[in-house]
Amino acid sequence: MSIQLALSTAICPDYTADQVIELAKAVGIDQVELITTSTEYPTLACDPMAGDPHKLAGQFKDAGIKVACIQLSVCMHHDQPNDIAKAQSRVEHAMRVARTLACPYVRIQGNNVKPHESRRRVISRMVENVHPLGEKAAEHGVTLLFENNGSFAKAKDWWTLLNIVEHPMLGICWNPTNAHAAGEMPGISIPLLHHRIHMVRVNDLADGSGNDFVAIGEGSVPIREVIHRLMGIGFNRVITIAYDKAWLPAGVDIAEFLTGIRETLTNWMAESAQAIEDAQAKIDKLAKRNAPKPRVRAS
Repeated sequence: MSIQLALSTAICPDYTADQVIELAKAVGIDQVELITTSTEYPTLACDPMAGDPHKLAGQFKDAGIKVACIQLSVCMHHDQPNDIAKAQSRVEHAMRVARTLACPYVRIQGNNVKPHESRRRVISRMVENVHPLGEKAAEHGVTLLFENNGSFAKAKDWWTLLNIVEHPMLGICWNPTNAHAAGEMPGISIPLLHHRIHMVRVNDLADGSGNDFVAIGEGSVPIREVIHRLMGIGFNRVITIAYDKAWLPAGVDIAEFLTGIRETLTNWMAESAQAIEDAQAKIDKLAKRNAPKPRVRAS
């Protein structure tokens, strides 16, 4: 199976489920990531956590569109029991909804280290808070993914956390833009996290900008290298095109914008696949040339 593409409904928060389906079909993508209501998105027309998930599941299934992931604005760094319980409860609810939608992933956040705390202490607390959710994820057949962001944008912290937890239903949704902003390149993060990466969310930033988002390929984030590195480790899961509507210029045609990005990513995947095929052909040729020759017995 090759890499699949999905779009995030963050780019169309005012779209109903039917409109999201129409958009995906217009762009030529058959998977979507559904965002949920939060302080950032106080009102959504297609919130999987609101309404009837069985009806929503039927709409997507009938249209041939898969739900790749449910996004939650939930963090696991809390130190107060009440906050921890609320976060865990919301994640469990999302898992139940994900199971109904035949959605394999629920995504949560990493977030920040407080000024008076060490990174190791916060990682230890996140391990304690998330471990019970690993068992719940197994019950529902859903994998819980952390997205790298905030104080935890680089790969090493997530490698450490996942090695401590050591649960098959926990993994990473890698955001190369957040890693790039923290000074980490794909050649470090992707080989280190390797099979722990279950999903990748991509967008692009203008050169020297912290928040001026542009179409993929027009900015400074090395998404082309990300694709090449992912294919080099055999990644065959989902890459989500992740743009907020607020990041786009007024009046932009969303379908046209996403179609251009889909074409760019598809071309880069084809380039990487060809490079891998050519490299393998060279290896096979060298192996054949250097293989021991069969001995010929004297008659």
